Amino acid sequence: MKARRWCRSPLIRRHVLLLVGVLLVMGGVYTLTTLWLAQQAIESVQTRHQRNLAEIIARDHGFVRDGRLDMAAIRRAFHRYMVLNPSLELYLLDPSGRVELFSADPSRIKRTWVNPKPILAALARPPNHWPEGDDPRSPTGQRPFSAAWLPSPQHPQKILYVVLSAGHVDQVNRYIQESVLLRMAFWGGLVALMVGLLLGGWIFYRLGRRIERTQQAAECFSLEEGSLPDPVTPVRDELDALHNALHDLMARLRQSWQENRQLQQRKQELIRGLVHDLRTPLTALQGYLELAGEGDETALPAARQQLERLHRLLAQLSLFVRLETDTLPLAREQVALRPWLEGVVNRYRRLHPDIDWRMEAECAPICAIDLSLMERAVDNLLSNAASHSGAATVTVCLACEGAQVSLHICDEGRGVTDAALARLFDSGYRVDSARGGTHSGLGLSIVRMIVERHGGRAEAEHHSPTGLCIRLHMPCNGERIHVDG
Repeated sequence: MKARRWCRSPLIRRHVLLLVGVLLVMGGVYTLTTLWLAQQAIESVQTRHQRNLAEIIARDHGFVRDGRLDMAAIRRAFHRYMVLNPSLELYLLDPSGRVELFSADPSRIKRTWVNPKPILAALARPPNHWPEGDDPRSPTGQRPFSAAWLPSPQHPQKILYVVLSAGHVDQVNRYIQESVLLRMAFWGGLVALMVGLLLGGWIFYRLGRRIERTQQAAECFSLEEGSLPDPVTPVRDELDALHNALHDLMARLRQSWQENRQLQQRKQELIRGLVHDLRTPLTALQGYLELAGEGDETALPAARQQLERLHRLLAQLSLFVRLETDTLPLAREQVALRPWLEGVVNRYRRLHPDIDWRMEAECAPICAIDLSLMERAVDNLLSNAASHSGAATVTVCLACEGAQVSLHICDEGRGVTDAALARLFDSGYRVDSARGGTHSGLGLSIVRMIVERHGGRAEAEHHSPTGLCIRLHMPCNGERIHVDG
């Protein structure tokens, strides 16, 4: 089953065919190279044996006696070779290349003069390959030859010119084709091809299995459930890197999908809460207006309070939308944080005289902030501490930490649970009735977004022994003055 799946892979089939083609080409090149080298080797051997052929024939047949040419012996030998061994053509030449005697039928001789230059060159320096000279039996043809001086190189008078016939060359070629080297080339190429195919097939099988595992992991991936494929360690090659990249992509997709689902749930909760918050003042406003129509003098001030509440809700919603969609640009200005913060705290002392408002400042920094947005954030925190915590004491602390400014607003009220603390800055999240529960759930999320727009962060933690502490950390590269005590 696995082998059939592997064979169905277009990638593996294509690369196996490519491997077969490469091995066939390599086998052909190997065979042709072996044949060419074998032919060169045999030609070299033949040349070493045949280049002295003319000298051997002259010595064995007694062409020279007592330092002189024996023309009778030469004629007898020429006649014998013409009858018994026509593959060798013997010619007696003068140094100018004129044919004086030959071992052939006179009717087959086409020229009586041959070019002496290649002959004299071969006599002067024996070549490493068969030299070729004019063939007297052909008007234009040339053949391999062997030559020797007669009676001797020291007393050159005539040249014994031995031409190797076509039949002799064909015999050598047949010998090459039937030689052991040819069989070695064939079987060596075949064995190399088979071994290469087996090894290549095994390599591509392993490659296909790895690709198939990655493919199955991708096909079985689900955003909602299921385990992710284990990452490969250590990374050996590009396929392992691809597998790990796919694993990371799946993990990011699942995380993004889960975060998006949670975001959609929070938005639905936010919408439901806003509908409830808007319906409550509208219903109360409708009731007060009906009472005012019946002559109740206290109904109009109460209706005005509901209108103000409705206005605050709509303003808060508008600010939330603009911050979340990043359509609200920052209008930064240099602000001395300590006097500004003291003014805000004094305002809340007048609004809530029943609460002990404490202001602590370790430094007096001047920072570039959007004053209206930052005042909205601090108002949300102080209003939340005054209205929903049930605290008798609220402490506002300003501190400088290196290049950062920290603002801590801590109350000693009822506090929140650990689960609520983790979601305190989520959009639309409402703390249970222990801290009130009448707010829209946008206040702290707006605080978080305002601080983040300023390049900072917002944190929440439990305040010992009870209560809640909100800490805002923001960068501030401006001037700062440390205050003692």
